[in-house]
Amino acid sequence: MSHRGYLIKIVVERDGDGFYAYCPGLSEVHTCGMTHEEALQNARNAATAIVRTKKRYKNPVKVGPNLVKVHIPSKQHVEDIETNEEQVLIRV
Repeated sequence: MSHRGYLIKIVVERDGDGFYAYCPGLSEVHTCGMTHEEALQNARNAATAIVRTKKRYKNPVKVGPNLVKVHIPSKQHVEDIETNEEQVLIRV
């Protein structure tokens, strides 16, 4: 059995003294942080909440080049799947 998930691109840019992060595949995700890592984590949290809410209320999650649907083998944990800092895996 496999689980469903989404691989989502996150863009982090310098913004003044901090950082700005957004997801091109999820127009709702715009966040910031004082460090690159904080902005990335904030975007990851926001993207996870949005995707899970859409799935819960049966709203469509539009896939495309910046948001890809993936299957995760049941014995493989999210932490075991390699992603780079511009992509995060959201398990639903």
